[in-house]
Amino acid sequence: MNIKINLLPTVKKKKKKGVTDTTMIIIIIFFLVALGLTYFTYWNKVNILKSQLSSLNSEIERYKDMERLKNEKLSTDKKLNYYISTTKKLINEEVKFSVFFEELSAYFPKYAYLTSLDVDKDSKLIRMTGVTDNYYTLGKLLFHLKQFPQFSDVFLSNFGKQGGRGATPEGVEKITFTIMAKWKIGGKK
Repeated sequence: MNIKINLLPTVKKKKKKGVTDTTMIIIIIFFLVALGLTYFTYWNKVNILKSQLSSLNSEIERYKDMERLKNEKLSTDKKLNYYISTTKKLINEEVKFSVFFEELSAYFPKYAYLTSLDVDKDSKLIRMTGVTDNYYTLGKLLFHLKQFPQFSDVFLSNFGKQGGRGATPEGVEKITFTIMAKWKIGGKK
């Protein structure tokens, strides 16, 4: 049997300066903590951005509703302005017949009378039929009607004698007439 005995002093081997198990565990733990903090930070930012996105989407929907309401209001305002302008135009062209007849009577001589008055608003043509005492009064009537501000193109379309001596209770002849004129709608009120 041979036993080997080493009488030389033993030198302990120095461990290499390197990574030990504990250091490796600490590095891994630090890496996991850093990874966790990074994940938590980005997860928090993502959640904040998601909530901002949802609030922006709700605002967009609200603005879409407001845009629709604005368009409806503009359409309603346009119609309302049309009605207002049309009403104003109609008021400006309105003929107040009570005032019309009062002014027309001021242009009639003393012994001229209307028996009928036809008004065609589409063609703006007026046909007046009546009776006067004589041709002189008929001439005065034509002259005065040509001065009437609501008439233009006044002309005598027909005239004739009615009755004769003794035909009327007073025994006076009457002159019948038909006068035509263009009506200036919306003239003096």
